[in-house]
Amino acid sequence: MKTIKNIIEESLRELKSIDCEYEIQKRNQNRKENQEQESRLIFPKTRGTKETGLIRISEQEARFLFVRELEINKNNHSFYYSIETPTDNIYRFSENGKKIEPKIGEGQSASIDVTLYSKENNGFCRKHLIEFKQGNINTYKKDFLKLLFDIDGLHNFYINIIKREDLSKGKTLESIKNKYQNAINDLKKIKRKDNSILTIILFNITDGDLRISDNIDLKNNKTKIELCKLQHIKNAKTK
Repeated sequence: MKTIKNIIEESLRELKSIDCEYEIQKRNQNRKENQEQESRLIFPKTRGTKETGLIRISEQEARFLFVRELEINKNNHSFYYSIETPTDNIYRFSENGKKIEPKIGEGQSASIDVTLYSKENNGFCRKHLIEFKQGNINTYKKDFLKLLFDIDGLHNFYINIIKREDLSKGKTLESIKNKYQNAINDLKKIKRKDNSILTIILFNITDGDLRISDNIDLKNNKTKIELCKLQHIKNAKTK
């Protein structure tokens, strides 16, 4: 049986290899051996010529390919899924300058990109909440809040896709790591008896650098962001 991490890795492997509008990628060992299972999804280019236009990479491609992997591998797991799932709780995100103050129990329902369920008796039970985000953005706290506190006792995933020449050079990795850590540190202040466990996956689509910070658990004070290298998905560079 495949785990959720296995399916996430397979979907990111496919994401690394799909074509773009003005260039066909060189196929390699990362593509599916069964060509009938290769995705026909491509990255569009932004407005401009081949020389000036850029590839538009968003979290939507990652989400689509993850769901596709769920369907392809449905004989190797037992999950059902929903898209843009309304949260159980309601939330309010007030902004004071650049500081986001999230509140639980006030405001309105939010949504989760993909929710996985187990089939139990005559219904379905939520098991994993998954959020996809593209870029080095400043909404980590909002997403972590939903994933940690919306339902107690789950194991949820935050998948962040970025595009950098080399994640290990310069201050990019440290900057992202600090943003994650600051968001988690702020959420530790929320007084809740229970929470879900969170795994953060960071994927650099340019060089295939895949990193993970696993099993973040506020209740048991496991809150340090590690971003350990999980593997390196090799492929021709995305321009």
